Amino acid sequence: MRFVRLIALAFVSALFVTPAAALTCGGAMTVTLTLSTDVGSTCFAAGIGNGDNLGGGGDPIAALGYEILGTSSSSGDLLFSFTGTTGGTFSFTPNGQYEHFIIGFQATAASPKPDHFAFALAELITSGSWSIAGAGANVITGAYLYGQLAEVVATPVPVPAALILFGSALAGFFGFGRLRARFSRSAVA
Repeated sequence: MRFVRLIALAFVSALFVTPAAALTCGGAMTVTLTLSTDVGSTCFAAGIGNGDNLGGGGDPIAALGYEILGTSSSSGDLLFSFTGTTGGTFSFTPNGQYEHFIIGFQATAASPKPDHFAFALAELITSGSWSIAGAGANVITGAYLYGQLAEVVATPVPVPAALILFGSALAGFFGFGRLRARFSRSAVA
């Protein structure tokens, strides 16, 4: 009987625990990102630097409207933690102003290619581990956390409430006009 309970408990917990998943991005050299789940996370871009390095003037991710929120060498708007040069961890704490997060990695050497990698993270992913493979002497020299400003959605005022407010303001103006007319007639008399 106890064995059946353990099997049932293992089955139920397996339904609610998502195993870690690995995503890779690159070609001859790849970066692997291990996340709690890969549902919704994707390899966003892998490219060759030559002036289009991450964090630089020709940053291809910033050109798409993303802002750099933090780097491996400094803290930005979000608390961003990054460790390692050939493997390590990353984590960040969203502050609600940004959404659609991307983590980018910049490598040093010109070969093998690509030398920068970017992963679009699923909505609830805020941490994970990473490693570089096929790198030879390459190491990751910088990591960048990108995000887009969250859309502010205005809550519309329901039409009945708006009409009540408008009607009461209109009645107030008419009432004030009648009151003013009455006082001006009594002042003349």
